[in-house]
Amino acid sequence: MIDTHAHLNDEDFAGDLDAVIDRAVSAGVKAIIVPGSDINTSLGSIGLAQRYSIIHPALGIHPHDAEDEKEKLKVIFDMLSEQKPAAVGEIGLDYHYDFSPRETQKAVFREQLRMAKKFNLPVIVHIRESFDDAYGIMAEEKVERGVVHCFSDGVDEMEKILSLGLYISFTGIITFKNTPMGLMDAVRTVPSDRYMIETDSPYLAPVPYRGKRNEPSYVVEVAKKISEVRKVPIDAVSYETDENTARLFGIR
Repeated sequence: MIDTHAHLNDEDFAGDLDAVIDRAVSAGVKAIIVPGSDINTSLGSIGLAQRYSIIHPALGIHPHDAEDEKEKLKVIFDMLSEQKPAAVGEIGLDYHYDFSPRETQKAVFREQLRMAKKFNLPVIVHIRESFDDAYGIMAEEKVERGVVHCFSDGVDEMEKILSLGLYISFTGIITFKNTPMGLMDAVRTVPSDRYMIETDSPYLAPVPYRGKRNEPSYVVEVAKKISEVRKVPIDAVSYETDENTARLFGIR
């Protein structure tokens, strides 16, 4: 089983990361992708990958950190040229908080999509309350390799993402009591070769851990819920998501 998105470079894990990794391995997690959201966390993901063979880094500028972009984009470009990350990410658009101006978010997103193409890397995309703009930019840039992480929309949006050739990834949100029916329909109907699982640690801990710090070992709960909704064995969910992750990121 692979956790395709966990912020183990977050300060929440500074005190017990060895134990977190041990619990993940004991739970059957064999790989973890740790995305960057700014320069420091991108550097942090590289450092963690050097410490733990189970970790694979991704490098990118999150929309929250998109301001003052020129220098940041240059640093990310240089890092991508020097390192061998699993992906460019996490990148995208977030209109819920608008911590960065929307036009700046769009420009930074577009530029990082182009970087990913230049370095032949997949992208990890964050979309929050910005689906039409994010989809439009990806379509214009002809993005073909990547995943929309923490997918929380419905079947119509899913089909648009899949039409680009991208994957979608589910988090602990699907275990919540108030999960939108549209999202559960997406879980039920997504093609078996186009979805992944993740924790988005330390956020969005699944039931029965809701309210606690999330961690990669809890990705098993996401797989269990998918197994229940799709009416397939959990081993099938693990196999399908592992194969999909290997296909996109080259990770097993």
